[in-house]
Amino acid sequence: MFGRKRRVSTDIGLYVGAHTTVEGKVFSTKGAINIAGSFNGDIVSQDLVIVSEEGKVQGTIKAKDLHVFGKVNGIVDVENELVIGMSGLVEGETSYGSLHVEEGGQIRGKMSPRGKVSDSGDKPKSSKKDTPKNNKK
Repeated sequence: MFGRKRRVSTDIGLYVGAHTTVEGKVFSTKGAINIAGSFNGDIVSQDLVIVSEEGKVQGTIKAKDLHVFGKVNGIVDVENELVIGMSGLVEGETSYGSLHVEEGGQIRGKMSPRGKVSDSGDKPKSSKKDTPKNNKK
């Protein structure tokens, strides 16, 4: 995309087939996770997670990179790059290092870049009114 090369893992650590439903927790340190079926639960990956066009994930995804061409509903935390393809839908609470949405891709819910201050640019302020005082009379 736009003349830059992406690192795509060719090592598949887990593949969930199109006619398969998996429930539970997955932790992977190396190798891509490719969800072409349904996954209900938690995915933690130190590599790439791919949700294929027919893939559906309901739960939590914490990954180095995430490419969504299917549907994801839940909490998503992506260290580096979140790519939402033209058929992709991400719903829920999402944080990411960088975000790329192809035309037709959809995002619904709370989105926040990692390490950024809130949209208003305001930091929480403390005031002396918030601090209890011992008033002696």
